[in-house]
Amino acid sequence: MLEEIHTYQMERIQIRGQWIKNYNYPVSPLIKETLDKASAKASAWRSVWNGEHSYHVSGPPDQYVVNLRDKTCSCRLWQIQGIPCVHACACILKNGHPLTKYVSHYYSRETMVSLYTHMLYPINGMHNWPKTSEVGFELQPPRTKRQRGRPRKKRREGGHFQV
Repeated sequence: MLEEIHTYQMERIQIRGQWIKNYNYPVSPLIKETLDKASAKASAWRSVWNGEHSYHVSGPPDQYVVNLRDKTCSCRLWQIQGIPCVHACACILKNGHPLTKYVSHYYSRETMVSLYTHMLYPINGMHNWPKTSEVGFELQPPRTKRQRGRPRKKRREGGHFQV
């Protein structure tokens, strides 16, 4: 089973590594989709600039404080995920900046490329592995000790008997 997992991971790393070389957006597709949804919802929010880097963002349910320099929002979603929340998107889009500039570097294309630059090396089959007797000792199974107390009954619930 471990050999199958190893082979699967080798193929996956190779396929994704080739795919990411041809991908030309600054963030991953899932993050791009999240940003698109947030920017669509951002039109319902009104942001007011305070004169420095902070914004007062008000919308249908509540109001929030967004700081673009520190990449923080009082809803704390931006700090937790590293992706601008709807409130931050409203401020970013008001300034005309790209949303991808404010996404954490962990979601960037460069990080994805560096993930898939490493590779798994192939291993030999079981027939080419060294035998345990060649190591100098024979590996024995562990000793089993009978548990204390009366053995547990092997009954099934529901009253079905097996013959």
